[in-house]
Amino acid sequence: MQVTSFPQMQRPLVRNQKPPVPPQQPENQPPQDHHLGSREIVNNLKFGAVAAACGGLGYAGSVAHAIPYVGPAISGVAGAIVGASAGASLASVLPGQRIKSGALLGAIGGAILGASGGGTLAGNVAMGVAGATAPYGLLMAVFSGAS
Repeated sequence: MQVTSFPQMQRPLVRNQKPPVPPQQPENQPPQDHHLGSREIVNNLKFGAVAAACGGLGYAGSVAHAIPYVGPAISGVAGAIVGASAGASLASVLPGQRIKSGALLGAIGGAILGASGGGTLAGNVAMGVAGATAPYGLLMAVFSGAS
């Protein structure tokens, strides 16, 4: 018996063209993100702007002491708010971290300072600095019981 072969059929040459694989970074290096630093800077600037605005409100509350009849009340309320935030911020770094107690004592002290010493240079500076702690301190005072 003789084996014969059929002539090979001419098939078109089809190649599977795959897109080139991008070069991979070595496994021991973390992926490079060039925007990470800029995000942190933007977040810090936002927080700084909010702190400056709250400090300006504390200062304005102290300056409002000069308004006839209602000025001391406005300064007292502003002093209570910024005093609570400053008290909570201060209590967070002290041993024991009694944040709610610090906020309560800060509110009482701030109200007294605002109602009596508002409008003076020392009162303006104290309430402006205390107001700058408002975003941090008030959030801590409100959420200190959450776990």
